[in-house]
Amino acid sequence: MKKSKIYLICIGLFILAASFIISRYSTQQKKKATTLYAILDRKGPSAETKEWELTRKRAMDLYKAVVVNPEDIKSMLALAGIFVQEARITGNYTHYDMAAMKYINDVLKKDSANFEALTIKSLLYLSQHHFADGLAIAEKAKAINPYNSFVYGILVDGNVEMGKYDSAVANSDRMVSIRPDIRSYSRISYLREIYGDNPGAIEAMKLAISAGVPGDENTEWCRVQLGKLYEHTGDTANATIQYTISLQERPAYAYAIAGMGRVAAAQHNYPKAISLYLQADKLITDYSFK
Repeated sequence: MKKSKIYLICIGLFILAASFIISRYSTQQKKKATTLYAILDRKGPSAETKEWELTRKRAMDLYKAVVVNPEDIKSMLALAGIFVQEARITGNYTHYDMAAMKYINDVLKKDSANFEALTIKSLLYLSQHHFADGLAIAEKAKAINPYNSFVYGILVDGNVEMGKYDSAVANSDRMVSIRPDIRSYSRISYLREIYGDNPGAIEAMKLAISAGVPGDENTEWCRVQLGKLYEHTGDTANATIQYTISLQERPAYAYAIAGMGRVAAAQHNYPKAISLYLQADKLITDYSFK
């Protein structure tokens, strides 16, 4: 067989293979675009709480509303918001980031300037470490509504990740001036920690906790951060108190259990530390525990 014929056959086979791959990819993308994501069942102690019962019912009602009316933007946004929170609670970012992004993109196809959709999309990008993209979308959202505190929180996070600390501080000042709450105080705490002001960071995180609802995941996350700040200053006694309170308010909270593990490690009680880390690791997917 002549070389020219062999080359033609190879080129033909390559074209067929490429066409198959492109066709398959296109089919997969179309399938993703039409998939409607629902909430997944939780596992472990968090599945037995009243909070989960209410969250699950709310998510299922929203899912049904979207199935009945694919133009229901309000339900899509609410469902995406629940998915963002569930990702943090369960550690299942793979499923929930994809699910939230699907509904957000559907909303933005209908309304490209939808403020809430832009803020959630920015948040998702930051979660996936696409910091420049997340920051750009947050700036777009701010231009639409410069009087919303939530968007300034995203700008704080994005600027911190990009190393733009002066911009992060300016946005945190704007955020707290609009709404002094758990979100704004916790970001002030984080920025103070970055600048080495641990006493100021502790003070701000205490304000964040007092502004939250005891037992709520966001509140207990802040309480764990307060415990970490005490750890950084060598105050393991107060750190232990914060983790203990967190576990009382939100039983089997993985991040508080891991905090206890850090304290045990600092005290050179390594068997206890390993046991606590293993316990935390079984509760949620978080590779920092590993």
